[in-house]
This record gives sequence, structure tokens and C-alpha cells, in this order.
Amino acid sequence: MNRLKSCALALTLALGVAGTAAAAPTVFPTGVTIYNPEKAYNGYTLLCVLRATPHGLPLIDMNGNVVNKWMRVEGQPAQLLPNGNLLAEKVLYDPDKWTGRLLEGSAVVEKTWDDKIVWEWDKGVEIEATPDLKAKGQKTMWSAQQHHDLQREGMAVYYTPTSMPKEGGRTLIQCHKEVNGQDSAALVIVDKDGNTVWSWNYMDHAADMKGIANFQNAASWLGPNKWYDAGDQRFHPENIICDDGQSVIYILDHKTGKPVWQVGPNYGKDEPLRHLGMKLEEGGYRGLFAGGMIHHAHMIPRGVPGEGNIMVFNNGLPYSEVIEFDPVTGKKVWEYSGQALGYGPTHSLSHYFFSATISSAQRLPNGNTLICEGDGGRIFEVTPELETVWEYVTPYMWYGMVSGFVAEELQRADKKARPTNSVYRAYRYPYSYIKQVQAPRETPVEYEDPFIYDDSIKGDHEVEMSGEEFTTFKRY
Repeated sequence: MNRLKSCALALTLALGVAGTAAAAPTVFPTGVTIYNPEKAYNGYTLLCVLRATPHGLPLIDMNGNVVNKWMRVEGQPAQLLPNGNLLAEKVLYDPDKWTGRLLEGSAVVEKTWDDKIVWEWDKGVEIEATPDLKAKGQKTMWSAQQHHDLQREGMAVYYTPTSMPKEGGRTLIQCHKEVNGQDSAALVIVDKDGNTVWSWNYMDHAADMKGIANFQNAASWLGPNKWYDAGDQRFHPENIICDDGQSVIYILDHKTGKPVWQVGPNYGKDEPLRHLGMKLEEGGYRGLFAGGMIHHAHMIPRGVPGEGNIMVFNNGLPYSEVIEFDPVTGKKVWEYSGQALGYGPTHSLSHYFFSATISSAQRLPNGNTLICEGDGGRIFEVTPELETVWEYVTPYMWYGMVSGFVAEELQRADKKARPTNSVYRAYRYPYSYIKQVQAPRETPVEYEDPFIYDDSIKGDHEVEMSGEEFTTFKRY
């Protein structure tokens, strides 16, 4: 098919077949598909793979080459320390064999560059032992029951040139607790010796959590910020920003454990943040659980453009968006979405950027934003003007879960089931951050614009269109 006819077909599909544009392909390219070294923030990208797999948890360069990997850990999430160590969630099961119940973060570990454990914490709660331990006569075991987030003291929520981990620093861990027979969202801070020095759980503060669901998809220290420097005590660096996984972002006071700032759950129709709740109800918008989720809500840390603003990956329904907004005024500062690219809310291409679950966004030191479109394993970097300057689709596949169980054997038997390449989060680090290897040679990967018109191509089915008509279509 010649390029002119291809163009006409593409326009027909885009304008007339909404379902086709939104459908996931059966076969798709993986690896780096776009790379502009002159505009990208060059370095290494940590792929926080959601489940432990035989591929390990990889660190890749800008051309997708694996620089290092850590085994028997999960990236829910993981954090790379400047000495080359990895802070992550340890798993007890063998990813090649285990098909039993998943334990949410049985332990939080720090592993060296060569994959040795140098620190471990699992003293969250004593639970029933795994089958292999029961076979050895052990009835119970300790578990951190960690999920969704962790952070080492001194480090920002992700890399910045001004944040470094404190020597022997504490670790913030998001986890689950059982309180009076009910499951409760919880947070703990543990010291280097494994002692719990601070803890919080939802059930103890339920009366204060107005409109906030008993769940968390993110938690991180605010860190130094301009709002606190100006005297606003709500933004104390020790306070912790969280989201409830639905439509609320809130900040917990580190002394009282009470929320001192929040947006949601209800948003007026005309509010700049109204899309954080995607279900229209009387009086405004409200989030949809498992369809209107939000992930990775955080304050952009000091040392990168936009510092002090709140950024969140709004999973949304039926399309996603990354939003940056001022926490004092609620004014939207920046957005990446299909609509921000110029498509109307009902246009099929407005929905092409979409991840129903997981996902993250990182503000980079050069002002670009690294976005993890988690469900599809697509990680890409955009400029403030929304130009894509790096794009990567992970080739690492793993089988999903059925009712909370690792289901590899079941999935293999079920011909309708498909593996996934989803990635929980992705973090970028500069070359100078990693001392164990030399910076690689950068090889650009050019994006081939499909809108190329060759007037020399003639045929029976040639479609005549003027240049003026083509200018009505935005191309990204």
C-alpha cells in the first residue's frame, strides 16, 4: 500500500472507527521506539516491574540495553540509591514455580549492585507461614505486608540533584494492618536497626478521614518545599502526602496523624481538577474505584522545575492524564493527555493515552516529564510542550493474577488468557548516579512520521486532497 493511500486509510480509521483506535494490538513493537538525545534527559531508567519474574528487575540505558538487574524483588515500587544499591520489595515465592497466594511485600530489602541483601525489614505482622515453611514445621512467619510505596529518608520521591539519602536513614513503608478485625491502610517508619519509630493506620483516624477511602496508592514525605519556607505549616517536610486510590489526595500531619490538606472527593463541574473524579453525580464529579483511580500523587521535589506543585497520574475513565497543579490555589499548571494534545473529549484519539491501573510520572531536572503508562508497559518522556523525545515499550512479560493468586499454570492452560508486560512505575537517573558502569554511547532512534506525501506515486485509487485540507489535522 502506498503512503498516500495509507494516509487516507489512517484518516478514515481515526475519524470513523473509534473502537479500532482504542483497541490494544495483539503484536506490537517493544524496546526503544523514539529517542532524541539532544532533547531527552539522558541516563538510566529503573523499570519497577510489578511482579518478580525470571527477567529480574531491570535497569536500562536510553537505548533499552539492560545495565543491571536484581532478582527475587518486585517493583511496587523500587528505589535506586546513589551507591548502586536497590531498595525494593522482597518476594518469597519462586517466580518460575509458585502458584499460591501472593504475599504483599513479605519484606523490604536493600540489595547491593551485585544482588546481595544488606538490610531487611519484615516485622510488620505475624501471619500464617507459606506452604514450604509449613512443610518444615514452621506455622507462622513475619511479613512486612508492604505495598505500593517505600522511601529512604533524605531521598526525594524520585531523583533530584539536591536530595541524597541520610547515612543510616529511616525508611517510610506503606503497608496493611489488621485493626479490631478489619483491614486498615497503614504507614510505618523504621530505623536502620529495624525498630518501628512511627506508625499510622486508617482505622485509628477514621473519624478524621472525611471522604477519604481506606486505601492508599502512594505515600511519600513532602521534603523541603517553598510553601513551608513561607510559613505554611500544612506542608512541613516531615508530613506525608498520600492518595486513596480513588479521587482524594491528602497530606497527613506527622505529629497528629490527621489530614491537614486534601483535594476531593467531590469536584465541581468547572473546577480545574474535576477530572480527578470521572463519574458525574449530583453536585459534581466523584472518582470511580477500579476505573477512576489515581496513582503516584506527590509533591514535585525541590531541585527540579515545578517544585512545590502536586503531580498525579489520573488513571481516569475512559482516558488518562497526568496533572500538575498548585496545592494552594488548586490551579492546573500543566497536563499531558489526549485532550492536551488537541483532541476533543469524545474523540477516539483523546483516549489513546490510557492505563486503567498503576502508572506514574516523574519531573526530570531538565523540565521534561517521564511518564509510565503502566498497563501497557509503555514508558515515555515528553517536553513541557508535550513533544515525545523518548519512548520505550517493555518486552518483559509475566502472567497476571486471578483472585489474588499467581496464575501462571492456570493462565497457560487457559488459551484465552494472555500475559502482561505492565510496569508499576519507572524512574530515571543520570549517568553520574551510577558509578559501577561507564556511560554508554547514545544512539538516536528516529520516529518515522507516517504523514509523508509523495506526489510521484500515482494509482487508480489515489485520493486527491489539498495541502490546506491536511492542515486541519494536528500531527503529533
